[in-house]
Amino acid sequence: MDIKKNILGRLIKINEEMIYVVSHHYIAYFGTIVVLFISIAIVFSLYKLISIFSLPIASWVWWILWIIVYINFMLNFFDVYLDAIIITDRSLIIYEWYWLLKNSIDVIANHAVESAYSEQNWIVDSMFDKWNLIIKTAGGDTVFKNIASPVEVANDINKIIFSIVEKDEEKEWEQIWEYEEKKWWDLDVFMQAMEEVVREYKDRQRDQ
Repeated sequence: MDIKKNILGRLIKINEEMIYVVSHHYIAYFGTIVVLFISIAIVFSLYKLISIFSLPIASWVWWILWIIVYINFMLNFFDVYLDAIIITDRSLIIYEWYWLLKNSIDVIANHAVESAYSEQNWIVDSMFDKWNLIIKTAGGDTVFKNIASPVEVANDINKIIFSIVEKDEEKEWEQIWEYEEKKWWDLDVFMQAMEEVVREYKDRQRDQ
């Protein structure tokens, strides 16, 4: 299991099974990479500027800025990397990670999901095959931005959710029928017992 699934696996209950995971398209990392290159350019510029006056100070500033750039890059990277839609045998979980100490977890029961479909916003979306995924429920729509192969993902989610809900409904009907059969069986047993009691009572009356 990779790092991402290992982390996301902690979001689900022990008796739940992770079936499907949806992640962002690689283009979602574009902003993080742009910020990284800009930060690198700033670090080099500051180093060159400060080294004119003092090389030791420039070295210290160099290392401090590199640490800041690295931490900022990792936080921005995981901000995209850890976002996911997780489908289990019980629920659909939308997890969004915001930097270090903040995250959002939206849990939707499988039977509450009406449908999943994709939405295109710009021509760039078609060029990179990245669209937004929309999860429709009775309470409203939830949007998960920038996913790869959106049509295929939406179809997969609909199939999985429909299959799970159908199995759950079959189990519920089986439990109902088992209860009804047991109830009628218990009633038959009760009636037979009552008939035996009445028969014994009549026999005693006849003997007297």
